[in-house]
Amino acid sequence: MIKLLCLDLGGIVVDVRWERSLKDLELKLKLEEARTQVGQWDVFLDFERGSVSPEQFHRHFQKKFDSVLDMAKFTMGWNACLAGPLPGVEALLARLPASLPLYALSN
Repeated sequence: MIKLLCLDLGGIVVDVRWERSLKDLELKLKLEEARTQVGQWDVFLDFERGSVSPEQFHRHFQKKFDSVLDMAKFTMGWNACLAGPLPGVEALLARLPASLPLYALSN
């Protein structure tokens, strides 16, 4: 018997399009180049784990990319990658029994 359902958000429930963030964060990098650079930062991994605050990550981002974006614009740009629910996921989730606890797991 299924007791609960736990889903990752990015790429499972929500469509993630990092190219939108690149544009909004005003980065002049290709997508793979940005992923490689950011993905190698220890502070990025710590941010994904919740070990550093968004403000700490923002300051690191500013230094690495010589960015002048304030925290509000940075947050909007970072979150711009969330393009909305993947096609069909809302209908699928609506079919779940109301008694089934549903959890989201996301970094």
